Amino acid sequence: MSTGREDGKPVTPVEAAKTEGKLPKKLPWVIPVNCEGCGSCVNACKNGLMMKETNVAGVFVPWLDEPRRCTGCGRCAAVCVMGAISMTSYVEMALSRFLEKKPELPYEEIS
Repeated sequence: MSTGREDGKPVTPVEAAKTEGKLPKKLPWVIPVNCEGCGSCVNACKNGLMMKETNVAGVFVPWLDEPRRCTGCGRCAAVCVMGAISMTSYVEMALSRFLEKKPELPYEEIS
């Protein structure tokens, strides 16, 4: 990370994304527990949505590794029959989630 801030602190991924270009008015918000992993959203997306492994080995959900490529068109949400994707106007929160977190499912290991 660069130290381009006046206070000398490193620039966060969200700050970098905001300065690199115009953000869409909406971004997808993925609810991993609702996803059945069909991939329809990935097929509908023309801008970088991909399946990413969750904290549960072998379970994948849609995720934006490069959310700056998203145009906010909503195709992914429109084709999701499970309601696992909705479009949110909380763009900075969604951007932060995609850049700084990994998709997680509530999971308890059964021993």
